[in-house]
Parts: sequence; structure tokens; C-alpha cells
Amino acid sequence: MKSKLLLFLPLLTLSCSPALTEQEAMSLIKCVPDHYNWGPTESFTEEYYSLLVEAWAVPNDDPCGDIGSGEFLSYFMSGNGDVYDRIEIKSIKSDGNRATVNFDCVWPNSRHNHSLNLVYSGKWIIEDFDGTKQEMLEYIRTSRDYFRSDRWPRSLDEVSEYCSDQREILEKDVSDYFLKYPEDR
Repeated sequence: MKSKLLLFLPLLTLSCSPALTEQEAMSLIKCVPDHYNWGPTESFTEEYYSLLVEAWAVPNDDPCGDIGSGEFLSYFMSGNGDVYDRIEIKSIKSDGNRATVNFDCVWPNSRHNHSLNLVYSGKWIIEDFDGTKQEMLEYIRTSRDYFRSDRWPRSLDEVSEYCSDQREILEKDVSDYFLKYPEDR
């Protein structure tokens, strides 16, 4: 019996990931998308990064170029305001090759709690942040449905004169998007 147990010991060792340190967590928090900036590709799972890239590629759905449905992409951490003063890590919980970091973004008069989900794949990487993975997926799906519907051309037809010159640009943006991302998620 002892020899059979020893055969499985190397497999158990391989499945264990190193403990996530506060320094590593802080480094990954700095990679979270905020105001058009995010960390390098290797800081994210392939799925999360591809959602980020495609969500940012979705054309603006406001025919006059004002802020559209994708506004949330700019405000993952800071919201629509000043950048936070500091980050305070509240907890780090890990279970095998997954970890969750709960932290606050702190301003002089407020704080916002966030949750960063990580997975270990040779190193700790971001799998999700505050449920934005699902939010981006829904945004992409909803936007694709909208641009394919008869509502999109109607909204272009109904724009005021001051932005009617944008129609060709917007139609090209939508066409280019579907050429680059032909498959639905």
C-alpha cells in the first residue's frame, strides 16, 4: 500500500499552486482595466483578455458619438471620477489553483469594494474582475444583436442634422467590426 501512495505523490505536488502573496495580488490589481488602460496580455486568462479586446472593439451604439452602452468599460475601478488614492487589500483566499482577492479602492471621502478572481497557470493571472467577464460577454452579445437588427438603421435615420454626417463612418465601423469578429460568442 505504501508504494501505491508514493506513486500518486508527484501528481499531488504538481496540482498545488504557490500561495498568492500580497505583492503579487497588488501587481495584478494594477493590471485591471481602468480608464482605457490595462495590464499586459499575460496578466489575464486567454478568455478574459479576448473579451476585453472584443468589447473595446464594439462600435459605439450612439449615432451621434456620445457615450454609448460601452461606457462601463472605462470605469472598472475608478468609476466616472478621479483615480483612487490607494488600494487596501482586505483578504486573499485561495483554493488550489484559484484565488480571490477582495480589496478597496480608497478616496478621501469614499471607498469601493472590488473582487479579483485569479487562476494559477504557471503564474497567477486574472480570470475575472467584479463579474465583468459576464458583463462584457452580455455587452458583446447585445451589441451584435442590436447592430444586426432593424433598430440600428432606424436610429441612424432618426439622428438630428448636426451628426448626420457620421452615418457612413458608423456603418463602416459596424461592418469592420463584423469582418474582424464574424463569430458570435
